[in-house]
Amino acid sequence: MRSIRTRAMSRYLLKHVHEWEKLAGPVPEGLCLKCIDGNRLNTDPANWIAIPRGVLPRLNGGRATRVMA
Repeated sequence: MRSIRTRAMSRYLLKHVHEWEKLAGPVPEGLCLKCIDGNRLNTDPANWIAIPRGVLPRLNGGRATRVMA
């Protein structure tokens, strides 16, 4: 995954997060960015939406989507 350097020499920031922060400010606490069209290489801020971290496992098809009997 491509990343860009921030001002600090040892800290990397993902490109889609950097582009989001330029447009909308920092990602709020408890939220994460999810791509809308499924293409994570599309770093256009219009392709990303901030969602609660608690919803992420259900959207990603993890254990939260399985019905336990």
